[in-house]
Amino acid sequence: MLLEALLPKACELVVDATCVNDRTIVIEMHSTRLECACPKCGGRSPRVHSRYVRQPADLPACGYRVRLMLTVRRFFCDDAPCPRRTFTERLPPFLAPYARRTHRLAGQQLHVAFVAGGEGGSRLLALLAMPASSATLLRMIRQAPEATESTPQVLGIDDWAKRKGHTYGTILVDLEERRVVDLLPDATSETVETWLKEHPGVEIVSRDRGPEFIKGIRDGAPDAIPVADRWHLLTNLGDTVQRWLTGKRACLRAAAGAIDEAESPKQADAKGLGATSPATQTPGYKHRLVRYQEVMDLYTEGWMQVDIARRLGLGPNTIRRYIRAGSCPPSAEYTPRSSKLDPYKPYIRERWSAGCHNGTSLTDEIRAQGYSGTHRLVTKWISETLRPEKPKVATAKKTRPWSPQRAARLMTRNPADLTDQDRGALERMFRAETNARAVYDLAQRFVEMIRERQCEALEPWINDAREGRITTFKRFGSGIMRDLEAVRNALLLPWSNGQTEGQVNRLKLIKRQMYGRAGFDLLRKRVLPRPAAT
Repeated sequence: MLLEALLPKACELVVDATCVNDRTIVIEMHSTRLECACPKCGGRSPRVHSRYVRQPADLPACGYRVRLMLTVRRFFCDDAPCPRRTFTERLPPFLAPYARRTHRLAGQQLHVAFVAGGEGGSRLLALLAMPASSATLLRMIRQAPEATESTPQVLGIDDWAKRKGHTYGTILVDLEERRVVDLLPDATSETVETWLKEHPGVEIVSRDRGPEFIKGIRDGAPDAIPVADRWHLLTNLGDTVQRWLTGKRACLRAAAGAIDEAESPKQADAKGLGATSPATQTPGYKHRLVRYQEVMDLYTEGWMQVDIARRLGLGPNTIRRYIRAGSCPPSAEYTPRSSKLDPYKPYIRERWSAGCHNGTSLTDEIRAQGYSGTHRLVTKWISETLRPEKPKVATAKKTRPWSPQRAARLMTRNPADLTDQDRGALERMFRAETNARAVYDLAQRFVEMIRERQCEALEPWINDAREGRITTFKRFGSGIMRDLEAVRNALLLPWSNGQTEGQVNRLKLIKRQMYGRAGFDLLRKRVLPRPAAT
């Protein structure tokens, strides 16, 4: 009963002996079939020519590797027209010709390769007593057949980055079955059009509002119903508000008052901020403070960190540290160096306490004792250490304006989620900029329309945006009008690109698992559904 479960009946295999050595189970077996069919002509022959031993690997048992010592026979082919004179018996349900592993072991290794990739799969299989190299696993993935996929009725389409900012591909997802249909090597309208023409039957297409996809879908599947993705619509709105805020520095400064409010001089004195902090006493602090303010001014104006580093001649890590610090960061801990004056400092303190406050006299006295330094060194140390300092008046902390991105997020958020500080920031923005309230009202109406799926409110909103005084919203409204059918369908139909975005994230995970060997053919194999195991 056990042998029937372990060995296929069609091969008629018999176990002769077993042994265990070096964490490996060796099983000797042979076939008992009386005759075999020639793979060329199909004629059956009982005449045995010779025998030899194959040593394929099989599935492990109890953590032990399994190696088969399989004795196979070579038969004569008695069919005269057949070009073969001899042939080796085949074991198709169990072992392929020339294979070094059984079908069932290859199936398990292939499954691990699809899930974990080459390097990760190789390490995992070594622990499971089914070792295989990473190159072997990648080769098995490439040789695996693709599953036959039917054309989806509801298609989601989006781009994905091969190399972010440079080259992009296209991912196609069946939104009903929640699976990837195909992966295309680029994101051009011609490629999308060609695929849709080769796969007729798509009824609904969910997409973003990129011009390449709009043209490709219109030319490749003109009868399909376009659906604009609602998340991308909200993203387009946020970009529109952000563009309007970019030139409104007074509005951004007004918004910053709620969060980055400076302390009054009295509060600074109460906390001891009037005294010089140790960070400001370190060498080079004034120069570093000037650099810090230059960096923050450029960053507030919307410069990218790479451009700031190139303009100021600083390293990118320094720029990143300044931006994250929130204030001018101190330098490394300063350890004062020894000075020629160190042996004479106790004497100078003693004379200072006795009432001698003349730097020239003190310099002459310690020179008589062997001091070889300069007079300036003496007077500088006296002024920094012994003379009483004048009290410094604390100045108010400079308020840094909000970035346009931060202010745009505030203007598009749900009013029910705003804190008292957020509401205060909005009120200050309304007072600082004449059109801020109109922008806020348009943004909130659009967000509510998308979230509540209010199709009847779409055209009135477009008319208000195009007839208003806000140039950026006029352009946004005109763009919505050009894609009106897809936007209206987004409010009427339940489909969106949420599942497509999830598949893009899965694609990114697989791409990063492949350690630089993610060629498009290999990536496509791993992203597409695997065929059912035979």
